[in-house]
Amino acid sequence: MVVLVAVLAGCSAGPAVEAEREPTETVDRRGAVLLEAVTNPENLREVSAFSEATPESVAQHAEATCDDLRAAMPMADVWRNVMERDGIDMFDADYFTRASAKLYCPRYQREAGYL
Repeated sequence: MVVLVAVLAGCSAGPAVEAEREPTETVDRRGAVLLEAVTNPENLREVSAFSEATPESVAQHAEATCDDLRAAMPMADVWRNVMERDGIDMFDADYFTRASAKLYCPRYQREAGYL
């Protein structure tokens, strides 16, 4: 019991943003998965917006979207940022936000409307 108290005493109540960061290999794989999803016309209306994208650039945009979710922005502001960053419409911004949350910040899937 004493050990448990000592361990819990060192725990932080704040969100662990750094703990969500993954090794580079995992980030690259997730970027490739996300790029494949956003260039599939069955998922997005404006797949041409990502025609020049790379797994790394899509990963950066997904991380920026997760940063918006972590900041507890209203969803309208998150979608607006995605629309401006990627040049896509609201429908596609919603998809990108949900996919980003699922792959890059699963803790925020509910906020992104995924669940």
